[in-house]
Amino acid sequence: MTEPQTNSTSIADTTPHSTFNSLDADLSIVSRDNILFKIHWNNLRVCSAAFPQGQEPWADGNDPAHWDEPSDVLEVLFSYIYPDRNFPHLLNFDLTRVLAIGSAAHKWMMPAAIVVCQMRVMSSLREIISKQPTEEESILISLKYLAEHHGEDPDTAIVIDEAAMWTIGCRADVVMKHMGSGRVYNAWADHRLRWLDASYLWDRIPLGWTHAREIAARMLQDSRSGNFPEFLNAAESPETAIPIPRFTVSLARF
Repeated sequence: MTEPQTNSTSIADTTPHSTFNSLDADLSIVSRDNILFKIHWNNLRVCSAAFPQGQEPWADGNDPAHWDEPSDVLEVLFSYIYPDRNFPHLLNFDLTRVLAIGSAAHKWMMPAAIVVCQMRVMSSLREIISKQPTEEESILISLKYLAEHHGEDPDTAIVIDEAAMWTIGCRADVVMKHMGSGRVYNAWADHRLRWLDASYLWDRIPLGWTHAREIAARMLQDSRSGNFPEFLNAAESPETAIPIPRFTVSLARF
């Protein structure tokens, strides 16, 4: 369970949020940029699995909790704990903010926000890859988010696998910059190597990626020492259809 943090910041050093400032609130939370949110404990507890049933509010008006998220993330997140308000659809939010909201929703285990962010990221990624994309950063950060949090969902996996095809021509240092060096990056590296088998490289590589074939050819020269038993065995038999490597299969290996 994620533990809220408290520190010695005084209420006087914060700025009250214009919307989440209820007089009868029994829970005070301060954002990373020192915005004070006054919300209702029962609403948060019911809408978040991060807090056990029966737990009492841990932060009142005199001793607020301090969360790592900025106010523009928390104001959206807290909108989902009040059923009498319209849930934000996030359609007009930029992708970076949506990903930040989604990550916070997963951290605090808030399913309503999680689902909306998942649908929004999937929709954005579908739109990007439908345009023969060259938006490396948007594809990579969306791919990382969906793979980390929703990789086992069948519908999401279809989008992940299609998007990952467009990243095999990316430089490894660029991918690591946006994905880090963890499980998702390891899956990407494995997936790229499986794509680079010469028996189907030219027929299968997405044609819309700028200079993808040239880049892939250079990478192929460096990767030929790798072990590709599954694909090489299939390539030896002309009657055997060589399957297109799927990113989610590589993800499951890590």
